[in-house]
Amino acid sequence: MFDVDWLLDASSVLAGGATVTEIPWEGFDQAWLAVAHGVAQSGLPTLLLGTVTPDRVKSNVGRKWVGALHSLVLDCPDEVRKQRIDARPEWRLRDTAEQISFGRWLRETITDRVDTSRCSPEEAAHAVAAWVEALLTKDD
Repeated sequence: MFDVDWLLDASSVLAGGATVTEIPWEGFDQAWLAVAHGVAQSGLPTLLLGTVTPDRVKSNVGRKWVGALHSLVLDCPDEVRKQRIDARPEWRLRDTAEQISFGRWLRETITDRVDTSRCSPEEAAHAVAAWVEALLTKDD
């Protein structure tokens, strides 16, 4: 399991100090697919956590290195999303309209979801783990 945020600082440095909105996402996604491929070489499944959308992965040149793709959205109602964004620390981006629009797009695009407004972070983590376990059992 890898969190997309782990590569953000390195990507910013490689992109000459780019902000999150300026990072060259195709290269970023390709790096993630290379990590997934490397892990798969040892026979382990890989879970990438972040906004790595299916359309970006499918069109990426690194797609050829990974097997089946599955997507799960950690979601919440728009009002809750706005409250969470407003509660961010000062240094965090406050792109509320963009994030609400993106959340709606995700709901329309990806079927599997966990509503994080209805559970604790621990319960959400258990729901993600159960989803992954179900996929691994199904693929056997």
